[in-house]
Amino acid sequence: MTENDTTQSRETERNEREHTSRFRLALAPGKILIIGTMGSGKTTLAGRLARDTGFLSESIDACRIRYGDGTTAGEELAWDQFLKACRSQESVILEFSGCGPHVEEVRDNLRSSGMRVSILWLAIPLESCIARSLQREQDVPYPYLWVPVEDAVPAFDYALSIAWEKVWCRVPGFQVMKFAFPGTAPASEISAVTRNVFMALHNGNACSGIGREGGRKRSRRTRKHASAGQRKRVGQRDGS
Repeated sequence: MTENDTTQSRETERNEREHTSRFRLALAPGKILIIGTMGSGKTTLAGRLARDTGFLSESIDACRIRYGDGTTAGEELAWDQFLKACRSQESVILEFSGCGPHVEEVRDNLRSSGMRVSILWLAIPLESCIARSLQREQDVPYPYLWVPVEDAVPAFDYALSIAWEKVWCRVPGFQVMKFAFPGTAPASEISAVTRNVFMALHNGNACSGIGREGGRKRSRRTRKHASAGQRKRVGQRDGS
């Protein structure tokens, strides 16, 4: 890296810090729920937002690690703790897949908090999600059999597309946003999403699409994978 590149990088970081500080001061307390299939960048964005907002952070997988033990009782305890964070009156960055048997419980607990609620769907090409997921170790306690990543990723995406229309977009007062991006440059894309999230939260606007159209058609191959994944429902982890 040249001296000029280093200077530009530092200038960019300084501008981002100033940008974040301005919106942080103006950001009202609330819940921010990040949803998406496995490998879509939920954890990365949640960490970035928690750092930049000062909000607490909670995810279903973090609850599984702290409270789960690979049994159904442990799984229930993990969900109890996650739902507790959803209905608390503290500002929290929350993270789970956005679909599955607990989706309505999550919605209802968010509503019962009485706080401002924003839902962020991270949508990137499924091939990128699969590649990222294959690089991760599956060390989260879970009581059921695992479905192959190649099946689980599109299955979650398909289920989320249904939950998005039937659950998340139908709650009066919820601010719902879909961010779609290529997934080829995670660091720069997450920075762009973070900036747009702050702007949308500050302005109270919903938005769809970062870098490309928010709505995307599933290919025949994706639909085939989704159907296969749904047939193996017992092995899907609810809340990636």
